[in-house]
Amino acid sequence: MVDQRVVMARGRSGGLVTMWDPSVFAKNRIWCGDNYIIVEDRFLISADVLQAHSDVQVTVLDRVWSDYNPILLHCKKTHFGLIPFKIFLSWFGRNDFDDVVKQAWENLSVANDGSIKPLNDKLKGLKVQLKLWYSCTKEAEHS
Repeated sequence: MVDQRVVMARGRSGGLVTMWDPSVFAKNRIWCGDNYIIVEDRFLISADVLQAHSDVQVTVLDRVWSDYNPILLHCKKTHFGLIPFKIFLSWFGRNDFDDVVKQAWENLSVANDGSIKPLNDKLKGLKVQLKLWYSCTKEAEHS
């Protein structure tokens, strides 16, 4: 399962998309503006997450723009390589897009041995599913 928020493009800016796994990241409130997405949250860390990401770190940032200290949960040594995939704003308006992403994410969440897959592996698998979905959608529209 994946949850997401979108801020539409303004002028020449490309817009913002933020996605997270609700089993790891629990949101309390979300504020969206033309240039930002702020999520009030807490992390839910399980032994499986710590085992899959042994280099996980928590960084507390200074209170600059809010009454809260932003907290970043990140893996220090993770290199995701090239941009995983392009996503077009028009896809969010299609009826089956959410279902394709949710189903692909659920199928990609756990490896064959039962362990949690790293995020970059999930995104690579999601890219494959979105390419297949787009090809089928495009073919259906032209026939």
